[in-house]
Amino acid sequence: MAADISRRVSEHVRRATVMVLMEIPGTKRGGSGTGEFINSNGLLITNNHVVDPNHGLSREERAKNFRKNTLPKYRVIVDSGTKKEKTYDAELLYQSEPTDLALLQLKPDKKGKTRAHQRTCASCPKAHSKKD
Repeated sequence: MAADISRRVSEHVRRATVMVLMEIPGTKRGGSGTGEFINSNGLLITNNHVVDPNHGLSREERAKNFRKNTLPKYRVIVDSGTKKEKTYDAELLYQSEPTDLALLQLKPDKKGKTRAHQRTCASCPKAHSKKD
């Protein structure tokens, strides 16, 4: 029984946890880390140091990056390392350096869908959808 619960918990955590990638176009700079869905609409939480292109830079380097006006791109990989692996673009909604927290929102894929994450978020609040 304990082994069965352990497998179920392990599977739930694996499916709810995602890989977050940050890249700065035109540079070799970027970062990666993990995140977790917090609702079934594609909202996820991660650490600010994962999404902040200026993390660890001096004040002068931050100013230089600001003048370049190059915004980072964010991608989220669900079911990483499995046959069901899928990558979504994401938008940064919120970031806080003091708390080291950030919120990302999945953008719809080419078919206009962001629902692949629902099966990875079994304990998340259910999404509200309009019926046509």
